[in-house]
Amino acid sequence: MRRGLERLVVAAAVIWIGVGQARAEAWSCSPWEWVHPQPFPLRLAAVVARGGELWGFGESGVAVSADGVQWQRKSLASGKLSAVLWTGEEFLGTAGNTVVASRDGITWQVRHEVWQDPIFFTIQLRSLATGAGRYVAVGEDFSGRFSMWSPVLLTSSDGVVWSRGAIPPAADPSHSTLAAVIWAKGRFVAVGSYLLTSPDGESWSADERVQGQSLASDGTVVVVAGETELSLSTDFASWQVVPSPVQRGRVRWAGGRFWLAGPCAACPDQEPSLWSSADARTWRRARLDAPLELRDVVATAGRFVAVGNGAAVSFDGESWQTSLAGLATGLAAVASGGGRVVAVGQSGELLVSEGGGPWRRVLWGGAARLADVASSSAGFVVVGEGVSLVSRDGIAWSAHPTPDGVALSRVVAEGSRFVAASWDGGLFVSADGATWSAVSLESLGFPISFFPDLAVGNGVFLASLWRRDEGGAIIASSDGINWTKVADTRSGLPELVWGGGRFLATDFGSVLASPDGTHWQEVSREKELVGLQWAGDRFVAWDRDGSFFESTDGSQWRPTSGPAGEASTSEGGVLWRVTAEGAVQRSTCGPPAASLLLPSLAHLPGANGTVWRSDVELYNPGAEAIVVGLAAVTRGERAAAGQVALTLPAGTAVRLDDALASWLGVEEAATLQLASWGGSVVAAARTYNETAAGTFGQFIPPYLPGEGVGAGGEARLLHLAHAADRNTGFRTNLGLVSVGTEPTTVDLELRDGEGALVGLRRAEVPAGVSVQLNDVFREFTSGDLGTAVAVARPLHGSVLTYASVVDNRSGDPIFVCPARRFEAGERAWVPGAGHLAGIGGSLWRTDLELHNPGETAISCTVELFPRGVGGGPQRSITVSVPAGASRRLADVVGDGFGWEGAATLRVRAAGGGVMVGARTYAASSAGSYGQYVAALGEGEAVTASSPGQLVMLRQAAAQAAGFRTNLGLVNVTAVSAVVEVELRRASGTLLGVARQELGPLESVQLTEVLRVVAVGEVEDAVATVRTTTAGAAILAYACLIDNRTHDPVFVPAVLQQQPLGGDAARGCLTR
Repeated sequence: MRRGLERLVVAAAVIWIGVGQARAEAWSCSPWEWVHPQPFPLRLAAVVARGGELWGFGESGVAVSADGVQWQRKSLASGKLSAVLWTGEEFLGTAGNTVVASRDGITWQVRHEVWQDPIFFTIQLRSLATGAGRYVAVGEDFSGRFSMWSPVLLTSSDGVVWSRGAIPPAADPSHSTLAAVIWAKGRFVAVGSYLLTSPDGESWSADERVQGQSLASDGTVVVVAGETELSLSTDFASWQVVPSPVQRGRVRWAGGRFWLAGPCAACPDQEPSLWSSADARTWRRARLDAPLELRDVVATAGRFVAVGNGAAVSFDGESWQTSLAGLATGLAAVASGGGRVVAVGQSGELLVSEGGGPWRRVLWGGAARLADVASSSAGFVVVGEGVSLVSRDGIAWSAHPTPDGVALSRVVAEGSRFVAASWDGGLFVSADGATWSAVSLESLGFPISFFPDLAVGNGVFLASLWRRDEGGAIIASSDGINWTKVADTRSGLPELVWGGGRFLATDFGSVLASPDGTHWQEVSREKELVGLQWAGDRFVAWDRDGSFFESTDGSQWRPTSGPAGEASTSEGGVLWRVTAEGAVQRSTCGPPAASLLLPSLAHLPGANGTVWRSDVELYNPGAEAIVVGLAAVTRGERAAAGQVALTLPAGTAVRLDDALASWLGVEEAATLQLASWGGSVVAAARTYNETAAGTFGQFIPPYLPGEGVGAGGEARLLHLAHAADRNTGFRTNLGLVSVGTEPTTVDLELRDGEGALVGLRRAEVPAGVSVQLNDVFREFTSGDLGTAVAVARPLHGSVLTYASVVDNRSGDPIFVCPARRFEAGERAWVPGAGHLAGIGGSLWRTDLELHNPGETAISCTVELFPRGVGGGPQRSITVSVPAGASRRLADVVGDGFGWEGAATLRVRAAGGGVMVGARTYAASSAGSYGQYVAALGEGEAVTASSPGQLVMLRQAAAQAAGFRTNLGLVNVTAVSAVVEVELRRASGTLLGVARQELGPLESVQLTEVLRVVAVGEVEDAVATVRTTTAGAAILAYACLIDNRTHDPVFVPAVLQQQPLGGDAARGCLTR
């Protein structure tokens, strides 16, 4: 069953279940994945060159590029910008009925809002210009209810305070608009239903002779682009009208020439085209490598860059390279078969992808609306307005007229038999998709208004229909010619699907089933379902609220995770969808291989003008491609605020910069839920505070939902602190994530370093919801806490916990997982410790914290293993820790051991278990910055049978910016070992292999490890750490360091035999 765009789709609401519940799902479908354009659509209305970068704005939000080819989305939320300019100090733009401004291009403030009647009128500001120290914005005030349009014009002397401009009335004031405005020849010039000019933005003159939707000027001539003509003038008094090579063109002046974009007027397919001219009279068509609809052009840094449904770049203005190209303005249907996917559009677009490769537009010789496409063993057939298109292979196509030019709306196929429906209630049959015959339906005995749906299975064709006087019905045929009514339906829009040896049909709140298409019975009355599809081994559907369900037979429907919005069609375990914006999406269904949670992600403003961001790293360690689904659930909510899926080829990684805003359209704090299909995924994140001087961040490890602590259990968070003065010391934020299907009640015990109770707080967290308790100790104490612990004890439900400890001066955070308990005799290792000088006169030191969770005192032996020295510990100290208390050993290497240099620490407890954590940091007058290291166990070491992987590695070309990566290795055995570090780019390309010999109990650091194997920038890399030495065990980790702030994060290795998300996975709690 296919869904055309004439149907109403369910709202993109929840669909993805609450955080942490996916672990119970044996089967689900991924969120929608962008297949075309890939990896995301780029729909931009304006492009601005600023500071060596290109900034694009439009429906797809904000995107930035250094070269016009590679684009990074900065925000999805700013998706209403229609025009933007750079004032020299800030971006100024129009969005809907508002004028907005932004200094960074991401966070926007409303400068002026034009009042609009929320019921009857909609104001759309479309263009913006500046000149002579003034600003002008133009648009239209539209009422769909009254079919009225009136022009809107705003003016401002400073871009801050705006007022409604007084403009001359149009000849038809109720059907007039303004579409564009520029500053040219010493005046503002606006055009739409008429032409307006003004020397000051206040007093306007009108010219009814000139109409158009865009205009441009080279300083001598003004060009107005109309529907099919161009109007040219040098004095605004006389106008020359010349033919336009495009329809409904958009004209710009850039780089010494005029540019005109629009559908090619003389081409049978009317495909998008781009033209240039020196005088606006003689035009030359540019060579685009793909027919791309463009809306704006800029010349910068020796190149031309155009944006629209994608981007295009040219160095000579003649040949253009496109990227992220959307090849359709709107799609109606999609079908797949024989390894190819075909999508058809409302303006005659025919798009084809072969074997998952790039999409291309087929120019078939027309521009008629194409409504539907079907595939069978005989090939593909497309139907539309007076035409059908046929292809055996999806590559070579032939066009054929339909009988009497009838407009066909739907088509289904089985073998070489095709059945199509027309918009006016007719059925047609064809043996080849080219020649169609009308089917007589008089024997049915009733008039038919239209056919909502068609289906075919096991040699039987079905059609649902609407009878004007008698309601809905289903008719069946074995040959497409002779039809019989087989069921009456209450619904006028019953949906049909074949799968698993039966037909299903929706009928308001019922589901009907038939094994043969003739005999029907009601099998379910649970809910009103829409969007029926067969997903390979079961049926799927959505309810009117957008929730997603699956059923093996149509009688019992179970909620599960799935994509937001109805599918257009399906093949096997893949759902397909086309969008009105011209995009193709797919959803992969099946048993998910992984479920992970990344809490404490953010896209939020911080203190003193800073901004919190989160980058997410995904890595596929397997030998086959996987699909990874991501859903962002904002704090306090259960529904996913945004979701997307990505395909990761085998052995590749991807870093999603500012993941919430750029990929999910979420500009809040959120927990990210991940699942994967086809294999496990390694995932991690870095949440950081972005300042003008660089970033200060924390490493976010993944949690497994099954690690939630239930009633009777507890989780302890170490290394917490609190300062009474918000301008000094630290503050602690506590996070709670309720996992499972039941709400969580949890008691939080806040204790000082001696174990004394500071405060007790009970938290109620609904199922699937995350909350964060900011500055949690302030409610209970007015003093300082140099050392503190939080204990979470659930009374009901299951909860994941974390803490974020933030330096109040620098804003640098560390992320603290619940501590692991090392039992008496177990060895806890803390690598990356030290007391040593750093860059810029900094002094690095390590604070070690030991916590006794038991009821009797323990004695801990802390041993020092200097870096580069093997054979055993050089020094040791003994620390007694009372029951329930903590001992923080400040600058443990320097003060505790009297040692200078880098080292690894080993902790062993006697008399009970111990929890161990450390922070390695550098202090300055502006605060401290550093990394948290949770103690590692020997079970997390790389062995000959278990390699380890490190993700999120980076290297800048120069040390003055970007990041660098140090890689650490610790041999925790008495066996000499040989270690190989294989370094690959995120694409999977091998950079090189670093080989290191380690003596017994020796630790080393490979400083700037990527520089050992690569020259220049490495934007994203993965390391695989291996040893071939039998009996050796190597702890591996990386430190990712901001070159400007020198702030590090500690990245532990993930063992390849236990990739995060696998059945034997380890997450935050079990590290």
